[in-house]
Amino acid sequence: MNVALINNSIVENIIVADLEFATTLGYDEVLDTEGLIIGIGWTRINGVWTAPFIPVPKPVLVSVITPLAFLNRFTDNEAKTIMALAKTDPDVELWWLKYNKAQDIDLNDPQTIAGVTSLETAGIISEGRASEILTKYPA
Repeated sequence: MNVALINNSIVENIIVADLEFATTLGYDEVLDTEGLIIGIGWTRINGVWTAPFIPVPKPVLVSVITPLAFLNRFTDNEAKTIMALAKTDPDVELWWLKYNKAQDIDLNDPQTIAGVTSLETAGIISEGRASEILTKYPA
């Protein structure tokens, strides 16, 4: 049978054993768990078993991404427009060159922010797109 080993009204372990053996292990209480839904870490308060609180971790927001992940934040039409302009506009060409040489793209880097913002200011990408492109997503 499954036996809960309890100290201070907290289930410290659950083992497969008979009650007679379990009582020799030095716990405040041993309990046959048949018909009970309890587990390690559960607490009994006023006779009611309560599951342990497990905090939900906050998502880690990624600010450094691969160049491909960065490029994928642009629509196909935006990327095509940028590539075409890079052939005729020295500012866009320089931005495109830096992008292509990057090992990774840091969305918090002032150069990244300035470059994407300048694309929006120049009307190359729509208003509001810079913010969308620079938004950090959970890992």
